[in-house]
Parts: sequence; C-alpha cells; structure tokens
Amino acid sequence: MINPNTIYNVTGRYMSGQKVIAYHLVGEDGSQAQESKERVIYLIGKGVIANMRTQTAADNEIILRGKGINLNKLPVFDQNKQQFRNNDISQAAANTKVPVKNSVEHANAMGQYRILRRIMYKSKCLGYEVQDYSGAITRKKREDVIKLAIQKLISNAVAQKYKAEEDKEPRIILRGVDCDLGKLPILIVNEQGKIVDPTKDASKLTVRSAYMKRSGIIHDKLNNTDIKFKAGDFILCGANGQITIKDRLVVEKEYTKDTESNKALCDDYLDVSSNYMIEIFGAKPVQLTSNMIKSWVILKPVKA
Repeated sequence: MINPNTIYNVTGRYMSGQKVIAYHLVGEDGSQAQESKERVIYLIGKGVIANMRTQTAADNEIILRGKGINLNKLPVFDQNKQQFRNNDISQAAANTKVPVKNSVEHANAMGQYRILRRIMYKSKCLGYEVQDYSGAITRKKREDVIKLAIQKLISNAVAQKYKAEEDKEPRIILRGVDCDLGKLPILIVNEQGKIVDPTKDASKLTVRSAYMKRSGIIHDKLNNTDIKFKAGDFILCGANGQITIKDRLVVEKEYTKDTESNKALCDDYLDVSSNYMIEIFGAKPVQLTSNMIKSWVILKPVKA
C-alpha cells in the first residue's frame, strides 16, 4: 500500500518467465508496496516514484525505464518458483542474514536497507547512511533506522533491548549482523551542524600529526594490513580517527601548523585508535592510544 505524501524508489521486480508482473517499491518512510505495471505507470505520472520514468514507443505502448538506475540490474523474485533468481543481486536479497518480518505489509528482502556509515557528533551517533537495492543512498535519523530494524528491514543490523547499570528501563539499540557497526566508516556533524565526509571534505578539518625520525610499520588490526613508513614521513590521524602516512613534502604543501587551537577535530573520534600499533624498526610494537595521538601536533589545511 502506498502511503500518501511519500516518495518511493523501485528496488526489485516480480517476474513470471520473461514478463515483469509487478515492482517492489520502498518509501522514504520505510513502507513497502508491490505494484503492477499499470499501477506503477499511474504512480510515476503522479510523481510518486523517484527513480522511474515512462517512455512512449512508436506504437504508443508505454515502456517503463529507470531514472538513474538500470531496472534490469534490480533483484528479481520469480513468482512461479516462489524464489529469487540465480544472479548476484537477487541472491544477495535471498541470502539476507535478517529474515523479513511477515507482519510488515508487502515486506520483501528486496525492500531492505543496508547501513553503510554512521553519522556522528563527537561520541554520539545521530543517524546512519543507508542504501537500498536500487543503489539509492539516503541519510536517516538513528530513531528511524531503529524502527526499520524492528521491522526487520535492515539487512545488516537488528534491534534489541539493552539495559546498562545506569538505565532505569531497557532501551533499544542496534546490533550489527555480519558487521561491527562501531567500526563502520563515519560522517561527522561539525559545530555548525553540517554533515561532512572526513575522507573528502578536508578543506577545514584539523588533524594530528607525528614526524617520524626512524622507519617502521603501522599495524592496522581493523583492516588486517600493514602500512610502512620511512624516516622523514608524517603519521597523520584524520578527522575520522583513521591513521595514514604522508610524505614530508606533501604535508608541508597541504598543511600548516595550527598555533591557535588546543584541540583537533579528530580528538572526538579516537575510539578507533586501539586498532593501530606502531612498530619502529629495532623496537617492540606499541599500542596506539588516544592520549598518544592527542600529544601530536595539530595541523590545519593550508586553504582553511
């Protein structure tokens, strides 16, 4: 059922042989719908479906097209066999680790979202960036994602009750399924309330840096990788708390020492520091800590 004043995306198809008999729609509010071709044509005309359009053929037949997507690459549920087709995108829906809840009207795994990134303000998670099967990426409040998880409409997280010692009543939290939500990449809400991507929008983001006088290796336990550095390189802690290595000449070109601040933006996002160990050649590996990083020099982008 289509909810009024709600925009929908098509996220899947129901087929009988080579014929599409219906489309799966997901509303921005998480509502689900299974609609026939004729009904979808009507909804497109009303501006209800964001990622579909119509095209009129020479014989005046109305053809359905994707808008920004390829409809042929959406997951397919075979109505005759009552199972998903044997292709990658369909099997991704078929093998969801979170079975869809039958109490949700017209719910189907094709209507699930996947959490991609957390939206953080310091240590508080305000929401999540999620993606549906059409590839559409949206940002939702944490409360709204929890509601979707309760309805089993998040493919990589479930909602569960949790009660800490300081809690008078249990509260509902999200728990990752086949992933650790606390280790997902983050988007940052800055002091002006704007959401920034620390991996792209670095024009005003301060970082911490350490100049290395000797060569060594950074052991990244989160990604199970080793990052080598040489004498003269800088170790940088980005705004999202992630560690990278940069050549001295690059750092001198892109950054300047921040003598006015006593705190870098990354200082609020150092919970990932425990994933790193620094090994100076000839010495034992040392666990990186937030206190160690906060002792490093603050740099700001030259353009800031």
